[in-house]
Amino acid sequence: MGLAASQARFLAITARKSDCEQRSMAIAQEKLSITRELSRISDEYQRALDATKLIWDGETEDGTVYDLSYDVMMNPSELNGYSPFLVTNRTGQIVLDDQLANACEAAGLDQISSSGSLAGRNNFVRQLAKVGYISSAVADVITGDGGDATIEWSDKAGFGGQMLDKSVAQAMTITTMVNYFENVLDPAFINQLDPNSVQYQKYQDLATKLTFTNDGTTYGTVYRNGSKLTEDFTIVDLLTSNVTINFDMSEEDFVDALTDLVKDRSATEGAIDGSNPAMSALADIVTLFRAVLPADVQTEETQAFEFALNETIQQLADNTDSYGNPFNTATEDLLTAANNQNGGIYNKRKGMFVSLSNMVEMFLTNYAIALGGYESGYYNSIKASDSNFVTNDYNYMYVMNQPESVYEEKDMMVADFINVLYNNICNHGWTRNENVNDNDFLQNALKNGQYFISSLNTDLYYYQDHYTANGCVGEVTDDEAVTLAEAEYTNQKNKLNYKEETLEIEMKNLDLEISALTTEYDTVKSMISKNVEKIFTMFNS
Repeated sequence: MGLAASQARFLAITARKSDCEQRSMAIAQEKLSITRELSRISDEYQRALDATKLIWDGETEDGTVYDLSYDVMMNPSELNGYSPFLVTNRTGQIVLDDQLANACEAAGLDQISSSGSLAGRNNFVRQLAKVGYISSAVADVITGDGGDATIEWSDKAGFGGQMLDKSVAQAMTITTMVNYFENVLDPAFINQLDPNSVQYQKYQDLATKLTFTNDGTTYGTVYRNGSKLTEDFTIVDLLTSNVTINFDMSEEDFVDALTDLVKDRSATEGAIDGSNPAMSALADIVTLFRAVLPADVQTEETQAFEFALNETIQQLADNTDSYGNPFNTATEDLLTAANNQNGGIYNKRKGMFVSLSNMVEMFLTNYAIALGGYESGYYNSIKASDSNFVTNDYNYMYVMNQPESVYEEKDMMVADFINVLYNNICNHGWTRNENVNDNDFLQNALKNGQYFISSLNTDLYYYQDHYTANGCVGEVTDDEAVTLAEAEYTNQKNKLNYKEETLEIEMKNLDLEISALTTEYDTVKSMISKNVEKIFTMFNS
């Protein structure tokens, strides 16, 4: 090869080798970038594994759990029990979407606070119908524009006042049950109704059943918490006090009468012999609870009622100690003994003592056992102190029959929802946010403390609190987000791995090429040196 050709070849090899080395350096940088990218997507994936979402975990018939949304909380439905869960900001204002905000503006409700009134509530209801929040027919029912009376509005709804009587068969705790009975027994409650309405008459009848006339003969001498009672007593007294009766009848005769009743009685309280005060009291108690418990609504509850009645009579008749002997507590105080013994029976020279309060507790406990099965954990022992009465469980929900409303149940529920919403808007003001219907925006706003949830407490007031403090909103792992993140991570990782593998192959090829070029470079360089040396030798000879 001539010198010129060798030099040209040398320059070409040098240029190519330089290109390969530069490309090799570029590949090294790309591989470093891939490493950083892999680290980034790995961190994002790890963060996604901790992703949570807010869910609505309220009571639903089918057990479905819903993602938390503005609609779930702020529109009346079975999901929220027709009680609003108010989205509020840090100053307490109610956060409204465009639909509700437009209704507030049209109704003239100030964004800071307004004075509530029945006329104002009705105007607000009409505006809600105009913006499509409720139907015009429902608005007419609530406001009375359809020709009927306006559904009740109270400025205390959501601020310590009782909710409307919205259900014919409503579940109540023992505390709510007592409040309900006290409400019915309050003349002001009944007198607010139309005297010509069916509802008025039904409440009058119920109030009569809730009251036991103490005339000194029907029940004998009545004691409440150890003091002689000269006035009428009510179911509230039986549930909250120790009410006992004293009458002239031997324990033996009383137990015999109950035993005969157990052996031969029909399925109605009419079979209970009212010839003695205790039997008369038992008959009236059964009549009362047949009126307030759903004894004739469903077969299961009807059977439960009859079971409770039979069991109560049986347990009263079998008023013996663990050895089968009649109670003998002559050294104990009369009223204390009557209250402590589950059957409430005590005999001394002054006559029979029967605890009506214990009879009520026994009856309700047997009813709860029948509905929930013996696994419920409630039971009646010989003594009240050894019993686990259902009335001691303040979380137990009793299903109560209430007089039918002149309105449809759902209309009453919607009215109650709007009453609470209106009162809170009047008291705390409101603000508009057009993005609050976006679930992602709402959930992020709740999580970062921009917004809160105000909900109804057991004292019937609304309180603003952390989003999970109301018992219906839960925070769980966002499985969908995790699955998407995992898919995205896998996809990105596969792409980067493929790119890295491609670069690795290219790098190996470059290394081979650089090695070959280096060998050829050295060979050509040697040839050029020898040619130059040969030329110099030739010219010097």
